[in-house]
Formats: sequence, structure tokens, C-alpha cells
Amino acid sequence: MIDLPEEQKQGLKWIGEKSTERLRFEKPHVYVEVIKRPQYVVPGRPAEGVKSMPPPLAIVEGGKYDFSVVAALKFAFHVPTYRQQDWFAQCGWFPRRSTVNDLLNYAVRSYNVFHWSLTHQNAEIDGHLATYRGVFVGDACGANARLQERSGGRIIHASCNAHARREFVEAESNDPLLASQGLSFYRQLYDVEERGKTLDAAARGELRQRDAAPVWDHMRRWLDSDALQRVLPQSAIGKALGYLRNQWSALRVYLGDGRIPIDNDQSEQILRPLTVGRNNWLFLGHPRAATGRLQMYSVVSSAHRHHLVVEDYLEDVLRRLADAQQNHPADLAADSPYLLDLLPDRWAVSHPQSVRRGRIEEREVVSDAKRWRRAQARLQARAPQTIRAP
Repeated sequence: MIDLPEEQKQGLKWIGEKSTERLRFEKPHVYVEVIKRPQYVVPGRPAEGVKSMPPPLAIVEGGKYDFSVVAALKFAFHVPTYRQQDWFAQCGWFPRRSTVNDLLNYAVRSYNVFHWSLTHQNAEIDGHLATYRGVFVGDACGANARLQERSGGRIIHASCNAHARREFVEAESNDPLLASQGLSFYRQLYDVEERGKTLDAAARGELRQRDAAPVWDHMRRWLDSDALQRVLPQSAIGKALGYLRNQWSALRVYLGDGRIPIDNDQSEQILRPLTVGRNNWLFLGHPRAATGRLQMYSVVSSAHRHHLVVEDYLEDVLRRLADAQQNHPADLAADSPYLLDLLPDRWAVSHPQSVRRGRIEEREVVSDAKRWRRAQARLQARAPQTIRAP
């Protein structure tokens, strides 16, 4: 309320008031929550001891930090440990760096389904996928190259077409004509994918068989043509063609299943923030901490992909995992309904208030605009050209 001084209001008649609305920001704050638990005894029966309710659930038994603190420390601020100290200092609490690291490590123990390693050796990925049976989408470099062969066919390798296309982009300066022909095929294939984004898996598979498979057939005839047989294999365009020939079957795996993406760009986009901001994850206290941090990064990336309020998701999930670990550990068995309900997509359905609707709407607007522009470009390309007389 902002009002005139009393001396200026003398002789004036009040007729109403005007309201001014403006957005205001206040710093978050931390406080100590005191939870009292009355204690009781049975008169005359000291052997029965003191009776009271158990202490509130914590991420570790007897812990003095609420799950909201752990959720905020985890990845809410996307800054390294020492900067989180400064951020919390503004709220009135300056934690020791060892305390922050301990809380992060406690949270990591609840997740044991993600894998990270310092090397690209075959043994690392083979061990991680030792019991996996299905399709692996990825490039054909390093340990991925012979993954299908090493697994005895248990794992089907769907090679990344974005990597194959990239080879032709890099070859444009070496042989612009052949490189542009290769890129033309890929423009047609990705045009099919653009039209299939709004379809379900079955309809997308039918679309690929109808529109993408003929493009691949045409590409095969082009690849076997006499002109391409004379290309030097060590030239840039020769390497692009060699990659395409060597990965031919793996690059076409996606045609048989509408659920399989044409490339692994989505995975690379999820990893890009980590690569760009890797300096934020230095000084973790011990090399063993890196594995756990990357595990939780995978969880948070999944929450971001489903447009969840990350702090809400982590606070609830960490609380429920700690409850299961301390009170009903059988629910932590792999594929248990209890754990499956904590997956981001299922959690979003049961917690609609913690879904960032604005982000979803923004993404849909951008996607619709992109599809419209590409549809217009396709129509323009198919329209008959008018030749004007000089």
C-alpha cells in the first residue's frame, strides 16, 4: 500500500484505489524444520522401553537433510560444487564442499541401471549389454563396429544415417558432383522421416516401406554404377562411399520397424550439454564419483526430455526409493511395478502439476512451423517450372 501522507489527505474524499501489478523475485531460502516426536512409557513397566513414532524418512537412515535439499543440489542449478556453495550461501546456509559431495553420492546409490566408462574398449560395451537382446542404434565407430557380430546376432546394429550423411558433407570440397548426389538421396530419406514424425510406429513403418525403400533401391543402383567404381577409395568421396557400402545393411535396419529412428541424433543431443559444460563436473573429490554423477545425469536428462520440473521429480523419486530401501526392499527388484512407476513418462502421468506445459507447447509450435516450411519447400520443388520467353 502506497498512500499520501496524512497531512496531504486533509480535506480529500476517498473514491477508490488504483492497483499496479508487477513481477517480483525473492531469493529462495532454507530453514531448519523441527519435527517433534512425543515419547511415552508404560507406567510401572520399564522393560517395554520408550515408545514414539520413528524419525522422518531420509535419504540415509538418520540423515539430517530433507529430500528437497538433495534434489536442489543434484542438477537443479547445473553448476559445479563450489558454485553451489555460493548459491546456497545467499539463502543463509554455506555447506562444506564435502557435505555437498556426500549428499550427491548418497542420491546416486539409488540408481544402478546406467553405465559410464572412461574407455571405448569392446569389453566395456559388451559387458554392459551382456544380457541385452534387441536393436542398438549408434554409429559404426570403435566398439560399435562389430557389436552385432560379437553378440552372435543377439544384438542388431542399426547404424546411424546422420554419420553416413556427414561423410558426404565432408566430401563436397573433394568431389562436389558426387557428394551432392549422395546428399540428394539423404534429403529424400529425411523428408520421409519428417512426414512420419506425427505418425505412430506402425504407420511410420508403412510410410518408410512405401516412400523410403525405393530411394534406397535407387541409391544402390547409383552406388554400383561404373562412375562410382572408379573413385579412389582413399579420397574423401571414396571414404564416404566406402562407409555407405560397409554399413549398407545396418543403415537400412530402421526400414523394418517404425520404432527405430533413422539416426542416433537424439542421443547425441542429450549428451551435447554434458560435453559443452564438462568443466562444471571437474573436481568431484575422487575419480569414482564420476560414474555416479553420469548415472544421475542420465536420469535428469530423461526428466528433461519429458518436460518435468526436475526438482519435483527428484525429490519425490529419491524419497520413494529411500522408503523402499529402508522399509520394503523387495520393491527395488528389476522391472518391479514400483520402479516402473518412477520412470519419467509414467511419473508425468500421475503428476501432471509437475509437467512444464509451456515447454511442450513451445516445442509443438516450433515443430509445426518447421513442418510447414518443409512442406512448402516440397510443394515448390514439385511445382512445374515456368519458362519465360526472352
